[in-house]
Parts: sequence; C-alpha cells; structure tokens
Amino acid sequence: MRSIGEIVDGELNKLVVALHNPKIKPDAPQPRLGDFVLIKTNEIQIIGVVSHLMFKVREQPQPLGLPPEQVEAVLPDIEDVVYANVLKLAFVPIIGYIEEGEAYQITPPVLPDIHDEVFLVKDEVIRQFHIRNNKLEITYFPRLLKDDVENKVEVLAIIYKRLKKVIDLGLDEFLSLTNAAYEETKGAQLPTSFATTLNRLIGD
Repeated sequence: MRSIGEIVDGELNKLVVALHNPKIKPDAPQPRLGDFVLIKTNEIQIIGVVSHLMFKVREQPQPLGLPPEQVEAVLPDIEDVVYANVLKLAFVPIIGYIEEGEAYQITPPVLPDIHDEVFLVKDEVIRQFHIRNNKLEITYFPRLLKDDVENKVEVLAIIYKRLKKVIDLGLDEFLSLTNAAYEETKGAQLPTSFATTLNRLIGD
C-alpha cells in the first residue's frame, strides 16, 4: 500500500494532507474528490474522505517575458522551480476510525501526528467500516453536510457510486440516509436543488 501524502495540518474533525510530489514519487497514487483515505496512527486507523483539492503556492511564479521557443528550452528548469514552490493539498473531513478490528463512525479519540502517512482505502476496509454484524451502518453523512466541508453534493455522489460497487448500496437507501442526515444537520428537508444536482451526478 503506497502513501498518497502526509498530514501537515488540521484538527480532530478535519485534516490537511500534503500530497507527494510526482517529480519525487512518480508512483504515488493521486487521490480524487470523494476518495476514502486512511491514516494509521496511535494504534488506530482514522478514516476520512477527500472533500477538496488545491494548490498552495509558497512563492508566486513570475512572468518570464520570453518568446515561446525560449520557454520550451528552459521549461524543465521552470518545472523544477514550480514543483519546489507549490504544494498540492487535500482536505479530509474525518468520518470515523477503526480500532482493534471494530469500526466507529464518530470523532476519533486521538489526533494523528504531523507527517503521519495517508493511504487510499481498499475495498475490504470500506466493507469493514460500513458493515457491522452483517448489517449496513452509515451514520457519518451528517458530518459531510457540515459547513466546513467543501463540494458536499459531489462528494456524496462519488461516495454513493463507490458504496454501490463495494457493498451494493441501493439508491433509495442512500437517498433516505442523505435526507435524514440533512434534516439532522440543517433542520429541514433536502432542498430540491440539492437533490436534483445529486441525482444528476449519480446518473452521470
């Protein structure tokens, strides 16, 4: 299992991951929006979901003022400078943890350490996290509807597609869970615009 990056910031409920530089680790997996990720730390496995990806520029690139043919000539050197000055960050709301083989869809009891490695979650771990005593258990959707989570609709749609593939989650059950989570979080039914976008993304 290859690491996608390392913890560089965050708190119990949301972590920031600096993704590996492809120039240095070309074989490192690149996470996508909605991917489940795992952090092994302090004898537990923390589970989260990628809700946003962005660049963090340490020093803004400056205009080169060169004709195209000269830009091509110096491009390798420019790329090295760009990669050295730019971090690609993933923002990861935490949805639970696994300890001693048991899955808990609640806030973990410990914070990972800076530079702890982060991995994409394999299908068998997804099953372990969502199935308890041979029954489906999904109680973390309200966490993904909190105000600090970016791209809520897109993330939920991608999660549905992954869970449909891995644990055969039905669409009606998913929509029922989503609506209940919205009512719990916002005190209202799922807005028509949210539901319409969600259904469109699921159908894509």
